[in-house]
Amino acid sequence: PPAFLSSRNNTHPGDVVVEKAVGLLSREHCTARLEKVWGPGDGRPVDELKESMDQLLKEYLLSRELDEAASCVRELKAPHFHHELVKRGVQIAMEEDGRGHGNHANGSANGGSEGGTGADKDSGSSAIDAMAALF
Repeated sequence: PPAFLSSRNNTHPGDVVVEKAVGLLSREHCTARLEKVWGPGDGRPVDELKESMDQLLKEYLLSRELDEAASCVRELKAPHFHHELVKRGVQIAMEEDGRGHGNHANGSANGGSEGGTGADKDSGSSAIDAMAALF
């Protein structure tokens, strides 16, 4: 277990929880076992689920089809892992918006003939706005 858990004094109200965590983290092969509990839970590797989320989110940013994206999220069957979907969504949206701003700046420096993708121009909203609609 992590050092901060093992060097606790047992006079705090949360000690029962800490002791349970120490017990779980001290078991043989604890990481593999807890990954199944905290991961998808159906035997899929966590990395596979994260990759599926990334693909789903990138496809959503391209199509902006909210109903289709919501359906894909349900098909993942991992509601306890939605925090990871939100984290990855924010990260991808920030990266997309960052690229978009860089392209617009380059486009205006080159006479305005380039910059942004057709989807950016058509949608009229940033990737962050699109992700906010999904979440």
